[in-house]
Amino acid sequence: MPFSSVIYVEDESDIRTVVSLILSEQGINVVQFDSGAAAIADAQHHEPDLILMDFTMEKMDGIETLQRLREIPHYESTPCVFVTARIDQESLEAIDRVKNTAMIRKPFNPKTLVAELEKIILGLSSD
Repeated sequence: MPFSSVIYVEDESDIRTVVSLILSEQGINVVQFDSGAAAIADAQHHEPDLILMDFTMEKMDGIETLQRLREIPHYESTPCVFVTARIDQESLEAIDRVKNTAMIRKPFNPKTLVAELEKIILGLSSD
């Protein structure tokens, strides 16, 4: 498995709970945050293999959160997968401009989420 620990940033508690449960059931350590600010404040205490993050959040969106996380030494190249229902050209271009990122669309299939993440991470590492 290409990842065993995840920082998960999602402002909707129901989605955060479901995704965390799915990942935990696969033996993946999940540290959850309900905002970008909370993730940034606590990030130095974690060294995840993956950042999984909502793209559209209140106050600080996923791109800004990731840019601030990437300023923390062990986060410079941590892969990030954005989970989003917002699929417009502007969003896709924003994600493309940030190194080592990808996207999964909401709604996603809970049964295939981990496999999708593994495939994405392997693809990012081969770029």
